[in-house]
Amino acid sequence: MNVTDLKPGHTIYGNKGNVWSGTAHIYKSGTGNLCGTPALATNWAAIEGVQEVGCKGCLEKYDIEKSFDLVYEGVKLNSKPLTEAQADKEISSIIMNYGYRPAKVEIF
Repeated sequence: MNVTDLKPGHTIYGNKGNVWSGTAHIYKSGTGNLCGTPALATNWAAIEGVQEVGCKGCLEKYDIEKSFDLVYEGVKLNSKPLTEAQADKEISSIIMNYGYRPAKVEIF
């Protein structure tokens, strides 16, 4: 997968070994590498301008990770894509605080 195809909040990450072996990871902001490998070193994949993600574990998780928007009467309520858990939590909060239920719309 090319880095230009990554969703917002996702970047490429890799140490020197990942750069040399073509196994750079997908790093999700606030979470870490999708495969669970710790991101402990300097991000040599970004420094070297690596354009392709090669970690099979990250690619598998990225393919099943879904993003959602919350919409009410045609108006998008969130400023950035939400995970399903985040969307469900926000819907509950909106119902409790404002009394209406927005739609959870998957982003493709």
